Amino acid sequence: MAALGMVRVSYRDRVLPGGEENFRRLAALPPRTMVRAVMSGGGKVEVGPVMGTDPRGNLRFGRKSLKPSHCADITLAPWASHDYRERKYDIAYDAALIRNMVPSARPELFATEGRTACVVMGPTGDLEEELKLRVARPGDGARLGPVYEILRPFDMYKARGWHSVICGTQSFDWPLPAAEKGRRLLILDGAAAVNRWVGNIHDADVVLALVHRSDSSAAAAAEAVLNQRRSALRLDLREIDWTPSPTVEVVAFGEPA
Repeated sequence: MAALGMVRVSYRDRVLPGGEENFRRLAALPPRTMVRAVMSGGGKVEVGPVMGTDPRGNLRFGRKSLKPSHCADITLAPWASHDYRERKYDIAYDAALIRNMVPSARPELFATEGRTACVVMGPTGDLEEELKLRVARPGDGARLGPVYEILRPFDMYKARGWHSVICGTQSFDWPLPAAEKGRRLLILDGAAAVNRWVGNIHDADVVLALVHRSDSSAAAAAEAVLNQRRSALRLDLREIDWTPSPTVEVVAFGEPA
């Protein structure tokens, strides 16, 4: 639920930059820079290298030339290997669920946005099951849909928008694009995830550590969190407008001013 909330508040009904602006930006990139491009109309995503401009002034993108008006929305794709030939993907999304869950969004733009809003690290099997949970905001005729349709987790070379990154606790390193800079929420789900990652957090605005008392390493995880925040400011939960249920123990910290 925290991840869903982060995706909802981080999204703004964005207006795609003008084609001329993106054209100049892409043409200035070093040759063979890999990008993820949403073509005009928002219905397709392409991944491939930009190669400057051709003699006619069109952008060389992979095996084709693009006119300035065709450069809709661009995200750098450093995770893509340079020998990868550009590919085009149709975008699949549930417009009704997106309108219900994120009322301010234009479904086609929400579904194709490449910005990562949150990272969730925890037991892979549990997280995969939770992504299948069906949700909807209350309302007349609201149709339930799976959580993954809104979180749209990152999957290399896939068309799905990347509002989130879902990662197993034992991952060797931060998955791309989780390691890229940007405002985001990091959720460490379970004592194992906390113990492994709480001391190696990269560029997260908010870190949510979830530890269940029954976890065998719960005490070590709780101590690890407290050690990371010895110099931080204790937060009154009223400051973040949340009252936990009687069965939940919550300690909150904020960075010193």
